Amino acid sequence: MIAPNMLRGTALAALALASLAGAAQAGGFAIREQSVEYQGMSFAGNAAGGGGLSGMFWNPAVLGEFEGFQTDSNYSIIAPYAKISGSNSAGGTTPSGNAGKLALVPASYVSYQLTDDLVAGVSMNAPFGLANKTDYNWAGQTFNRASAVTTYNGQAAIAYNLSPELTIGGGLLVEYMKADLRSASGIAANAPSIYVQGEDFGFGFSGGVTWRPVAGTHIGAGFRSAIKHKLEGDIFVAAAPVMAPVFADVTLPEIATLSVRQDISETTRLLASAEWTNWSRLKSLDVICETGIGLCGAPGPGGTVNSLKLGWHDGYFFSAGLEHDFNDALTLRGGIAYEISPIRAADERTMRVPDSDRVWLSLGASYQITEKTKANLAYSHVFMEKGAINRTEGGLTFTGTSKSHLDIISAGMSVDF
Repeated sequence: MIAPNMLRGTALAALALASLAGAAQAGGFAIREQSVEYQGMSFAGNAAGGGGLSGMFWNPAVLGEFEGFQTDSNYSIIAPYAKISGSNSAGGTTPSGNAGKLALVPASYVSYQLTDDLVAGVSMNAPFGLANKTDYNWAGQTFNRASAVTTYNGQAAIAYNLSPELTIGGGLLVEYMKADLRSASGIAANAPSIYVQGEDFGFGFSGGVTWRPVAGTHIGAGFRSAIKHKLEGDIFVAAAPVMAPVFADVTLPEIATLSVRQDISETTRLLASAEWTNWSRLKSLDVICETGIGLCGAPGPGGTVNSLKLGWHDGYFFSAGLEHDFNDALTLRGGIAYEISPIRAADERTMRVPDSDRVWLSLGASYQITEKTKANLAYSHVFMEKGAINRTEGGLTFTGTSKSHLDIISAGMSVDF
């Protein structure tokens, strides 16, 4: 028999966590893989300009450096490993198995020069998201059996060259977010799963500036605004599929990036970036019922079924990289980064997002195939610290540790038409 309080608590906490189940390639549940070129330097210099068109993701002012009609396509294969071991307060000790799922992340950019000083651009990205799936019967199954969250973000931007040294830019963001989650309704091995689904469109803006104070020096600052989502969907138990409409208000965080790109010789450049993400927005999430049917029978319409405490903090990312022109056609890259997770304590770390501080090591290369076509490749390995977990949800406590790492292989092509 399913305990009603546990069922409601775990299921609707799962809906709240729909916004948190990310492809955690970056802190929290952000996806950093938006550029093959900058990945090769662990994203050092990504907002400074002087490089590829994909820099417009972090700073739309980067557009001002491009002439004519240009495109930049990027594809990243992410191979994560994530395992959670520990025990629940009911005595279960079975580990999660490898919850990581192979993922393909695309990112595409287009620019068109309108006048000598005005350039327009469009980009399509997936800035937040995650997919994971644990073994069916494990000690944390009431916290998570599977998570799939996807965002698609479109940006329409323009950049204007105020002078040869200074460019400003801005853009409008449209974002679609979808969440499909599953957790066990009880601790028994054959406990039916609770399914939660929600989706929404949200809107935001971007802005930035690039400055070239002297020859060989690029400095850039970019900003992507927070985007509010009202995830609307349904919740039901597989054994008794009565769908109850529910929603959760979620605000995805704003991101600010500061970068520099400095020539140290005719063929070699040093790059660096610092990034802030306002994850401290996520202190708690309230899940609200729209009707009084199914799992929402007790709280009724407008009732708060679950207030999920998170207590996340701001996230920080620091990177440095080197770029060297081996010859006229081949450019080599390398970079290192350190990322401070927004999750700092065991009671903030969830089974859906077992995030922790991490170190990035990256290598990359570009090859000029023709005068107008360039191929980009990159590889990164991300080392993540072990994370302690001490979570209580739905009347059940889980105590344990998470162990994760991931490999990222990316390829792309830039074309100047």
